[in-house]
Amino acid sequence: MNRWMMCALSFALAAGLAGAPLGADEPKKEDKKDDKKEKKAEEKAPDWSQYAAAEDKTGEVFKADEEGVTLRVTRPAPPGQFRPQNIDTLYKYAEGGLARRKDAPAFHDDKGLKRSPKPEELDKLKKPTGAPGYAIEKEAIKVGDTVTLKLLRPKSIPASKVKPEDLVIKYAIVTAEKGGKDEKKK
Repeated sequence: MNRWMMCALSFALAAGLAGAPLGADEPKKEDKKDDKKEKKAEEKAPDWSQYAAAEDKTGEVFKADEEGVTLRVTRPAPPGQFRPQNIDTLYKYAEGGLARRKDAPAFHDDKGLKRSPKPEELDKLKKPTGAPGYAIEKEAIKVGDTVTLKLLRPKSIPASKVKPEDLVIKYAIVTAEKGGKDEKKK
């Protein structure tokens, strides 16, 4: 009978230690929940509810900064003229507008050699979920790059009355860099 009592006592003692409170150095479940909420907030795409989709514009970057992109679109020469017309239009970023690139950037090791990207690195560049391509800084868009602008118009302006200056950039996607491999040879 003593054996059974000793086994039961040992089992109860072991079960009691397993259910002991967490130490000071171990994170609590509440902290983990807060971290998950913060990560979800970072991954969440901006609210586009006050805008409606307008159009996509593709052209060469004439000027770019944090405020917006000036896109140069070349139209064929009108009848009676010999030179094509360049039309420069400034589009400003919407609140939460993002700069992206079509293809993943090149990754290099500490010696400067190209390497394959790690899945975590690519996942980080694809954030927020639903955004096309890979994230870049707005300053990374350079003069001469070819970009596709996903443009929005405020819902307060009817589609029939929208002007180019009313349109804002949702995504500025670099499809070809100046002098890059995507650039056509002349």
